[in-house]
Amino acid sequence: MRRFGLMFLIVLISIRPSAMAAANFAQFPAESAFRTPAPNVIVSVDNARSMDTQDVPTAEAGRITRLQALRQLLQTLFTPDALPDDAIRLAYQSTQGCNQLPAEGRIIPTTCTRNQQTNRMAPLRGAASLAEASTRGAFWRWLDELKTGDGLPATALLDNAGAHLMQTDAENPWSDSPGTPQAASTLKTCRRAYHLFLTDGAFAKQNPSSLPAPAAITRLPDGTVFEPASNPQLQVYQDKSATAATMTSPSALALHYWAQDLQPTLTNRISPIYTQPGDEVHTADSRSLVLCPYWNPQNDPATWQHMVNFTVDLGSGSAKAGAPPLFSALDGNFGGADYDRLLLGSLAWPDPSSSTEAMRQDLWHTALNSRGRHFQIGGSLTALQQAMSTILARIAPNGGQTISGYASNGGSAMYVSSYEATHWSGQIVSNLLAAGSGTGDVPPNPNWGQPPRNSTADKLDALTSIDQRVILTHDGDRGVPFRWDALAKPQQTQLQSHGASMSYGPDLVRFLRGDRTLESVGTATGFRARASRLGDIVHSRMWHVAKPASGHTDNSYRRFAAQQAARAPMLYVGGNDGMLHGFSAKTGDERIAYVPRGVHANLHLLAAHDYRHHYYVDGSPFTADALVGTEWKTLLVGSMGAGGPGFFVLDVTTPDKFAESGAAALVVLDRTDDADADIGHVFAAPTVDQANSQRSLQVTRLNNGRWALVLGNGYGSANGQPVLLIQYLDGAQELLKIAAKSSANGATPISNGLSAPQFLDVNSDGIPDVVYAGDLQGRLWKFDIAAASDQRWKVAFDGSPLFAAVRNGKMQPITTAPLLRVNTDTGGLLVAFGTGQELSETDSGDDSVQSVYSVMDYTRYRLQDSGADKGKAAVDASRSELPNPAASCAELMAQGVQSEALTGTAAASRTYWALQGAPFAYCLRMPCAVNEKKGWYLDLPADRERVLDPLSFYGGGNVLEIISRVPATTTSSETASGAPVEACEQDPRPGLTYRTLLHIATGAAQKARILDTNGDGQVSSEDAPASRATAARHELRLTAKGGAQTRQGSDGKTDRLEALPTRVLRPSWRQLK
Repeated sequence: MRRFGLMFLIVLISIRPSAMAAANFAQFPAESAFRTPAPNVIVSVDNARSMDTQDVPTAEAGRITRLQALRQLLQTLFTPDALPDDAIRLAYQSTQGCNQLPAEGRIIPTTCTRNQQTNRMAPLRGAASLAEASTRGAFWRWLDELKTGDGLPATALLDNAGAHLMQTDAENPWSDSPGTPQAASTLKTCRRAYHLFLTDGAFAKQNPSSLPAPAAITRLPDGTVFEPASNPQLQVYQDKSATAATMTSPSALALHYWAQDLQPTLTNRISPIYTQPGDEVHTADSRSLVLCPYWNPQNDPATWQHMVNFTVDLGSGSAKAGAPPLFSALDGNFGGADYDRLLLGSLAWPDPSSSTEAMRQDLWHTALNSRGRHFQIGGSLTALQQAMSTILARIAPNGGQTISGYASNGGSAMYVSSYEATHWSGQIVSNLLAAGSGTGDVPPNPNWGQPPRNSTADKLDALTSIDQRVILTHDGDRGVPFRWDALAKPQQTQLQSHGASMSYGPDLVRFLRGDRTLESVGTATGFRARASRLGDIVHSRMWHVAKPASGHTDNSYRRFAAQQAARAPMLYVGGNDGMLHGFSAKTGDERIAYVPRGVHANLHLLAAHDYRHHYYVDGSPFTADALVGTEWKTLLVGSMGAGGPGFFVLDVTTPDKFAESGAAALVVLDRTDDADADIGHVFAAPTVDQANSQRSLQVTRLNNGRWALVLGNGYGSANGQPVLLIQYLDGAQELLKIAAKSSANGATPISNGLSAPQFLDVNSDGIPDVVYAGDLQGRLWKFDIAAASDQRWKVAFDGSPLFAAVRNGKMQPITTAPLLRVNTDTGGLLVAFGTGQELSETDSGDDSVQSVYSVMDYTRYRLQDSGADKGKAAVDASRSELPNPAASCAELMAQGVQSEALTGTAAASRTYWALQGAPFAYCLRMPCAVNEKKGWYLDLPADRERVLDPLSFYGGGNVLEIISRVPATTTSSETASGAPVEACEQDPRPGLTYRTLLHIATGAAQKARILDTNGDGQVSSEDAPASRATAARHELRLTAKGGAQTRQGSDGKTDRLEALPTRVLRPSWRQLK
């Protein structure tokens, strides 16, 4: 670690703190009370007689009809596993039989009623059973009874779907419960709508309609002019056929229901989807077109309520050659020579009434007109399955799950963790990344299986024997298998005490290991019925580790790294099923799990039929390489967050050798059930090297030559004081504690604790000399660990903090690690940090002002020239001219955010603000001039806004990237039912997220523009000079060639950030002398 620092005194501000007792930690994610409104999905099946054609090959070398193939696949993909309850809202229709949906002047046929369920837009719920009296059961029954015959022209189904989405009466599909009168407040303005049009292409050739032809559309609901005749960007959306004015084709209907506002009285809050945010160049017939993102058929810029079509052509002739334009299954929807010609207007769409082949081509046109996708099956059951899986991934990307985090392997693959709050299950899925593209193009990782059976939960649930699992725990003396007979007698007694029968304890352990035979539904006997063996993953951040990445220069380490270069890559994450899990990053299979001994006391709650959510292993794990004795090892550090105090360490050097027989060696230590009064709940995210996010800094060699884990003691400890913990990993594994005093006289214990540490290597020997960390009282502490003996390690500044964050008389809690940068212009070290907490149920409603700070540490250092500390860094006490630390905000420059907001355009679907940065001069010598400052601060402008995620440097430069949040506001009573409330992102109750970019030295905006505010895919002078924007709660950060970054958000949006001309404030010994 190459960081630098300065030193000074501060007058302690004594203000009465607000207490935080361990019992007050929230035991549920507040955002779980809310979810994005489920999309409206209409399934339209063409069951004309041509669907009886028996030309679809099966795996058994037989053939089935097109309708049979479609029925089988829909029943497979619309199961609770693939689409959990409430993931979508469903209505359905067919050309023969149930061929109407609720709409103006239309009567629903009796053939649309199944299992006491009328076919109207309704949440998809219930078991996959023909007899189930639920919406899913009715859909199953309808599919089972589908027969071919004569009926409506297939094109009429598209008209029915669009007309239904325009309903404004009790059947309004944007309301919470269509079919019953609803207040306007129940209309979800951000709800999406999709139409699945499933046909074999041989539908009727005429369908008169009074709807306007495409030429009648001149302006879109957002005011954008639609003139295909004069705008070369719009050629692909034209219909030049002779019958366009009198015959409504599928493509014309699709454009009609996409281009008009289906609910004109509702606010337009649909989030645009830009999978290709930049310009594209297309060339054909010696001509070129620069296609802008708004008119690119790959993107859906519509913010109004509209309908997107997915068209599937099952016909065996659909993959055969015909007259142009030709859809190429190889090139997909947006590739091939004919696609380029359509975009340039040198090739026109044919009259869909002219032939069956032209009608099939019009299905592609239909998809492009409505910003959907077209799939040609060619009689292949496999192709049909892939098409439907792709469609479901678009309409229900998380399958009812709430995304909780992203990770990547640094190159080819990404990982997404999520949870579902109805049954409190979780999963991780993997997707492939296009190398160096930074576009966010993320198809499923085939090594993890095919959707919808491609998650870690699917892998665990597919196990036929729980004995295959490697699950470890600690018995108070050493690591042991998590099996009844291996547990210590006190642990057995503790587990057994919660049941009446003698078999309760052993049965509970088998249940926790994954035995599903012990589960029961609707009865007091047995254990809770789980949706999956894998519990919910909420706050635990995934950690990916492959080959050793600590970068030590020792020859022994280089040999170790070479030996382990090809070891199995792993993903580690904590689950609220009582375990830390280790999954293969290649396949998603579980390789190891660990049950900390601190969760044993609450394990019985997981089996209770009336289970209410609790956190268990909710902390974020990390790994690092350490020299333990004479052997290099890769060690994993885990914690439990609100699930319990303490931490544990595992040896994960060789995943291929994980086995329960090796439990004693794999479990290094477990301090999650200690009686140590200074150990609290560790919530902090790992502190990582800003240049290498896979390198944790918290496992390190120290100045006494020993390797240790360094961390803050967390919150809710018995002593309630901030303490730096140094857990030695070798020898007797002693725990060294350096306590700071958090009250004025140090006599009254209060509920406080130390947060994540940050490290400073003064003399560039690879060993940290200084540690910075904040606490819940807003104190920023500095610990001096530069001496060769740990007996002389201490709190700097004679036991006083470097700074105390206080605004309006209230302490501002610091819960994330600070960031450090040398100030090359002035000397000294800039220490930046944000304030805010979200630990209890009441925290989210706290409207105290929170801030971001950057304060100067003026300390100068010298090297010891003799004795045991020779070569070690020490404070240079001779520099008496240096200023004291800032005593309050009065000695800092106040920076701000302009109140006027800018709404982004096109792909930039965010709200933006500019900063109000006031220039100032730093105080460099005592006494300070009146106008000189010792740093700056910025009060976060949104109500209840706070910093809960670690600060980072954008692009490796000197620009701070601050992710701040307005937490979701809810209570445990709102989540007790397990039925999250649907809410649009503009509703502040589910929470809001912001991104702010500013210079660490000035607190002002970087001169170069970073944010793409006009959505044209590039950052230039045409973009507004904004440095703050709304953002996604979670995001995957991808870096393209040249340094520009793409942020793929959990809200479905993609943000583009420009690369910076980097001038890093790099540390140097000159600035610290």
